[in-house]
Amino acid sequence: MQGKILNDRFELRSIIGRGSTGTVWHAYDNLLLRDVAIKFVQVSAGLNYYEARMMARVNHPNIMPILDLLDEQDELAIVMPFVGDDLKKLYAQAKDRPIIDVVRTLQRIAEGIDHLHANNIVHCDIRPKSILIDEDDQPYITNFGLAKDFHLDDIAKIESMITADKVALKMAMAYAAPEVLEGRQNEAASDIFAFGLVAYELFTGVYPFNRESIPTLLRARRTEELPSIRLYRPEMSLGLAQDIDAVLVKLTERQPQERYATAMDAVNDLFHIAFSDQHFIDGRIFISYSRQDQAYVRDLADTLQRFDVDVWYDKILVYGAEWDTQIDMQLNECDIVLVIATPDAMASDYVTYEWSYFKGANKPVFPFVPAFALNDLDFLHPRLRRVQFIRGTGTITSDARRIIEVISEQINQHTETA
Repeated sequence: MQGKILNDRFELRSIIGRGSTGTVWHAYDNLLLRDVAIKFVQVSAGLNYYEARMMARVNHPNIMPILDLLDEQDELAIVMPFVGDDLKKLYAQAKDRPIIDVVRTLQRIAEGIDHLHANNIVHCDIRPKSILIDEDDQPYITNFGLAKDFHLDDIAKIESMITADKVALKMAMAYAAPEVLEGRQNEAASDIFAFGLVAYELFTGVYPFNRESIPTLLRARRTEELPSIRLYRPEMSLGLAQDIDAVLVKLTERQPQERYATAMDAVNDLFHIAFSDQHFIDGRIFISYSRQDQAYVRDLADTLQRFDVDVWYDKILVYGAEWDTQIDMQLNECDIVLVIATPDAMASDYVTYEWSYFKGANKPVFPFVPAFALNDLDFLHPRLRRVQFIRGTGTITSDARRIIEVISEQINQHTETA
């Protein structure tokens, strides 16, 4: 099929993967002049439009989108963006990557998994080959051929469903949750289990169980405990390794109800661990903002508090004499001001008064510009432009982590040089 032109547009170039539900080609879009990936799915296999429809049901930056669907005789061709590597690209770097970078990758994968579950989709095939990585290390969950609820009664039934070869069978079993191997219903918790094994590999670069053959893999899965990541990361402090181990163990508990309810619950715990090891803010942060940005500030403050940051903002105050007194008291008692710098905030006399107070008291001032206000920074007060301002990322959780990173680094540097 190499060189074949589909739909007078897509030129097939080379096979880049064979899976349990189809063959994937690297192709070129002669109309839009870009590389694409095309997965051929046998209609006779009973899969029909199923996989494409599952992909089309969701829209998320960490889930592989579908660009087009072509009907090619006895096969369907699913057209997707071309991404050249899978998750194993990062395994070789595992021991050299900062913990916080590993957790950020896991965050993106977790957000994708949780989005699927929120849309009543169980992926059923979370593993390294199902998570592609682009040149910017952005992950994309793909391979939706098994994304449904089904029973796996025994190994023979797994073999009947995963028809590619023994390697595909072993890979599926390597990441299958205990309840799936025992023939029970595949559910959201089963994806959480597989995510836990993927997380283990991202931290260590190593799959935790022996899988030389299917029998030895099954035996290891049933009898062996998850080894500590410190076995492969001896440079890591014992306390840090134990904290991460605890999260991975909870992700991969044998009983589904004992696992994390969502993948992001686990990632949030990992962020707590990573930040407690690397980033901390000593002191209380006063959040200065415009009333027009109140909804955003409320979510941001709640997220910062989840990361054990001591913040104060006037969520329970009402305008009047008491408001002025309380504001002045907090201006005096807080150690740092975080200015939510938007056009509305820069036009507010209250905001100007608050950050000017901190400037006059020689306390740190950190302007934060949310992503929705980054297009044109001309609104930023000239005095604040001379201060290192923090750029928003577009999501509340990432904004909070970025704020913690910048403030903790700046405060620690100032303390060391004082």
